[in-house]
Amino acid sequence: MNILLGFAPYLAFFLFLQAGSAIVGLWAALMVALLNAGRDWARTRSLKVLELGTVLLFAALAIFTTLEHWNWTVMAVRLAVDLGLLTIVLASLATVVGDDAVFVLRLLFRYSFSSAAAWRRGLVLRFLGHFRIEFTA
Repeated sequence: MNILLGFAPYLAFFLFLQAGSAIVGLWAALMVALLNAGRDWARTRSLKVLELGTVLLFAALAIFTTLEHWNWTVMAVRLAVDLGLLTIVLASLATVVGDDAVFVLRLLFRYSFSSAAAWRRGLVLRFLGHFRIEFTA
């Protein structure tokens, strides 16, 4: 359940992007990310990399867009969010160290290597597709 709540800001971003504009989607996602992080902080007094990264990603994009009056296309803002999500995923993998890293790697190779690889390939392909559409038109 918590992992699904971790992706709630991305759902809010997508819904408000479709219903409104990029800036509305970014601010809505930031509010949901802050609520998620606050809920987790109140319960455990710690933050996960996904939660912290999501707050930083949407805060940076929303503040930049507001201050610079940047006019995002739908594909460009989705590209920026996808790149941010990919960065968060890679950062969360990099935080596993020591014996935990060996344990996690064994689990990845034994049970979910193909699933994890498919997710990584999907994120990279989505990023490349958005990049191609946005910058080669």
